[in-house]
Amino acid sequence: MTHYSEYSWAGFLSVSWVFLVGIVYAEVYRRRESLIPTVTLHVVNNTIAVFVRGGYLAGFAGLAGFSVAFWIIAVVWFRMVSRSQTTITA
Repeated sequence: MTHYSEYSWAGFLSVSWVFLVGIVYAEVYRRRESLIPTVTLHVVNNTIAVFVRGGYLAGFAGLAGFSVAFWIIAVVWFRMVSRSQTTITA
């Protein structure tokens, strides 16, 4: 809440967005029981924010999209690899 201290509709929408994203992060944590996916999503969100909000970085918006795609591919690959490893019980 301290990120958005202005009293306006824009501030209200920003706080609402942060609240909604927080609910999504909480649900991801509840389902995965790990902070790694939540922190990964936060890093992706911050990466996008830096590229979109920073006017001097606007030319690199495509790189932000590539970064998001890379994170998604890495998560999917990690899930596939971790599921393919089975334990043998005797």
